[in-house]
Amino acid sequence: MQEVDATSLINIPLTGSKKSITVQKIRDVIKSAIVMRGNSNYFVLLGIENQSDVHYAMPVRTMLYNALTYAEQVESIAKERRTEAIQDASTFLSGFTKEDRLIPVVTVTIYWGINSWDGPTTLKEMMASMDEKIASFVDDCNINFQL
Repeated sequence: MQEVDATSLINIPLTGSKKSITVQKIRDVIKSAIVMRGNSNYFVLLGIENQSDVHYAMPVRTMLYNALTYAEQVESIAKERRTEAIQDASTFLSGFTKEDRLIPVVTVTIYWGINSWDGPTTLKEMMASMDEKIASFVDDCNINFQL
């Protein structure tokens, strides 16, 4: 497995302002890996988050890390596309073509604590109660969890 840069920067706009703050997020470990399943090989980015204490917002943290990693992939591909001479309007807007593909990101949380994990393992477990019709539109994020 090959080590990948684990640092992500995100600009968060401040509500009601033209200003933003830059937040740095650093994964514990992220590696590129080739996974074999049957006769096929798959390339994935494997993120590992080590937890010695329960992190009660871990589904949000996992979702943020995964989203930042996907956004970095899109930006990298877009940068390549913008150097190409021929672009249609949709490629120009996103920098991403219909044929471009992302590398899957898998984040595993390893809990080393002595007490049982009593935190949420999905994003929906963190939410206030909501109508099922609304819940069907809300994305979820599950923690891939190892004790």
